[in-house]
Amino acid sequence: EVGAPQPIGKKPHLILEDALTRLKMKLAGYKLGRGLRSESVRTIMTTLRDPLLPCHQFDTIMSTIAAKLPAKLVSSLQSITHRYEKSLSSHRFHWEKHEQYPAPEMLEVIQTHVAVAKPAESASLVATLQPLVDFLHLYVEGNHSYAVHIISDLLQRYYDVESHFKGIGELVIKELRRSG
Repeated sequence: EVGAPQPIGKKPHLILEDALTRLKMKLAGYKLGRGLRSESVRTIMTTLRDPLLPCHQFDTIMSTIAAKLPAKLVSSLQSITHRYEKSLSSHRFHWEKHEQYPAPEMLEVIQTHVAVAKPAESASLVATLQPLVDFLHLYVEGNHSYAVHIISDLLQRYYDVESHFKGIGELVIKELRRSG
């Protein structure tokens, strides 16, 4: 049985990953402690609504690849993200929606830098940027598209597990439990 979660910090991307791991473990057959499944679902839904989530994810990715990228590209991408963060901290009324993460703008900046790179450096630059590009594609249609991706993945995992038991009678399940 998986016990209560250990403190992992306050950053939404770390909290999200921890909650996703717990649900994936449950789908893999591990037993979670009392109430952890519903707590994990609530945590996932709360963190997916956090408009700063993509900023923290971006920072994590950039921490591993920034040293391998041209300084001008890093500066441009960080500037776009900081502008987005600043827009979130401006005073808003509760009915106003937050801006969407600027993934399309960031992809354009990346494409421009790759296009002007020397041919010998271009392939290396593309390979280095791949984790960032994959991340940005998850947000290209807005922050909600990332949430849809995460929830769809969980539902697909659930279906993949449960589809094996479709149409199987109770007696067969009991026999499987006895033999396992």
